[in-house]
Amino acid sequence: MKAVVDIGGTKLFSAISNGYDVLEITSYRTPKRLSEFMEIFEKINDLSKFSETLNIAIPGRADPNGLITFLPNVNLKNFNIIVPFKGHFKNIHVNNDVFCGALNLIFKENERNSILVNWGSGIGGAIIIDGKIYTGNGNAGEIGHISFGKKDFENYLGGLFIKKNYGYTGFELHRMAENGDKDALEKFNKIGTKFGYFLRSLIYMIDPDSIYLFGSFINSWKFMEESVNRVLETYKRNVKINIIKDKYYVLKGCYFLDDYLKKF
Repeated sequence: MKAVVDIGGTKLFSAISNGYDVLEITSYRTPKRLSEFMEIFEKINDLSKFSETLNIAIPGRADPNGLITFLPNVNLKNFNIIVPFKGHFKNIHVNNDVFCGALNLIFKENERNSILVNWGSGIGGAIIIDGKIYTGNGNAGEIGHISFGKKDFENYLGGLFIKKNYGYTGFELHRMAENGDKDALEKFNKIGTKFGYFLRSLIYMIDPDSIYLFGSFINSWKFMEESVNRVLETYKRNVKINIIKDKYYVLKGCYFLDDYLKKF
């Protein structure tokens, strides 16, 4: 078992995991202030009684020493995420959240060429090529920032921007659509169409065997699937779209982070 942490744009999870199950799960609302983060980190240190290893997923980027260099939706930029846990855990590793999620595909699904997309507060991705996660110079996979019109796809489709663009939060739209609200269903049709263009761009660039989608916004997939597929039909080669509905998917992938870093 290993201690694992998933810091998201709205929620933060900590647990211990064997890669398939997660235990001792604790959920927090992602704080706004550093002092609140430090209180949570101190509680996470209690997991050291289960494991000497702590693997951390963040919705951004950190350098090899744990200094966060890119974190657009969480107030921890330029903070060294490893420091609060030193002296408690012997082995501490940190990487991008979708990178960690993609480790499920490599270690459990044996995927060789695929894309994992996390659609929640923002849009993140991990690109698997020949069984390895492509990182470029360290920042590859920030697929939500692909330009679309005058903005990028995340500014149109990220959960933090949905209310600004469509008048309701994603959760509100989902609830309305469940009740058959025509306006909500039409808005999901428009969202799905844009997301279809986004996926089609990825397919043209990477030519993957399959695409995996997860994140809070995927809970509304049934309202968008038809409009997404309508766009994807214009791409002639069939690319399988797989839906993952597991809020602990990143936590489970975190288990494999130190193993992957040793291997590659």
